[in-house]
Amino acid sequence: MKRSLIKIVIIVFFFLFFVYNFVLADSIKYLGHSCFLIEVDSKKILIDPYSYDMGYPLLSKINLKEVNLILSTHEHFDHFNKDVFKISQKLSIPYFVGTKDDGQNWNPINYKFDKIYVNSINTYHDSSLGNDRGKNSVIVIKTNKFKIAHLGDLGHILDKKQAESLKSVDFLFVPVGGFFTISSAEAVKIIKTLSPKVVIPMHYKTKYTRDFPISDINEFIKLSEKELKDYVLVKKEYSDMIIKVDNIKNKSIFCFIMN
Repeated sequence: MKRSLIKIVIIVFFFLFFVYNFVLADSIKYLGHSCFLIEVDSKKILIDPYSYDMGYPLLSKINLKEVNLILSTHEHFDHFNKDVFKISQKLSIPYFVGTKDDGQNWNPINYKFDKIYVNSINTYHDSSLGNDRGKNSVIVIKTNKFKIAHLGDLGHILDKKQAESLKSVDFLFVPVGGFFTISSAEAVKIIKTLSPKVVIPMHYKTKYTRDFPISDINEFIKLSEKELKDYVLVKKEYSDMIIKVDNIKNKSIFCFIMN
């Protein structure tokens, strides 16, 4: 009887361990370019889905019926998927975009569902107050566990008010490719200012964006190794694009290698 009880306890323990770590665990999955699938409290949030024409294979594998909220920082094709938008309307999935009128105006986001709060911060796609590439929105997601900031196609250093709004951010998704966005050097400056727990660089050259006049991830890696020594640099390959949030113990930079 004792042995049977012990076996049952062991089985239940491993079952609960599996459920917690692989089913209910909060996670961030990188889908390429600036697109992420965030799972928190069993809710799924898709942010900056790119056009399927870009060729990245991961977004097309996402079952949109399981997604609870979709967000785009602005309307450019590499951050806003018109097909996903149409599907979201059919499935009644809330989809918010941080700009309107083809990026000429901001479209402020302020949304709450369950214990998740989403808002946007008005920024620009360039360093000339939007005169070159229009408006951009930083999207902030707050839960009772952590705070995420997705900088979209930020094209300038944050001003004091913007930086204050991003105070105490835990996860920072930051563009590093330059040309259309801030450069790796400017990204490092922002990271130093905000001091997030976790940094995830995005919007850099890969085989899918080989024609984009932007730099690859290696430039940021070299600079961060020199300038951000208080962070642990973690390189993740294409086959391992998921970050388990609860497993992060140190200040970390996760670089996804998609050559």
